[in-house]
Amino acid sequence: MVAIEIKKIAKEFISAWGKQTPFMQTVSLAVEAGKVMALVGPNGSGKTTLTKIVMGLQRISKGEILVFGEPYTTVTARRMLGY
Repeated sequence: MVAIEIKKIAKEFISAWGKQTPFMQTVSLAVEAGKVMALVGPNGSGKTTLTKIVMGLQRISKGEILVFGEPYTTVTARRMLGY
C-alpha cells in the first residue's frame, strides 16, 4: 500500500519584485507504508523544500500529493501523516 504519493509537483518562488522563479519541476515519488526512505542530494537540490511541502508547511504550485489515497489537504490525511 502506498502511504505517500507525490504526482508531478512543481514549486515556484515569488521574488520581492514579483517574479516567479521555478524551483522544482515535475517531482514524482511513491513511499510504501512501513518502508524507510532517505532523501539524499547536494545542497540546494530541494530535499528540505520537499519535506516541508509534504508536511504542509509550503504549498505546491502544480501537481498533487496523496496520503493513503486522499488529498493531503484533508484533515484525516494530515493526521495519518503524523503517524
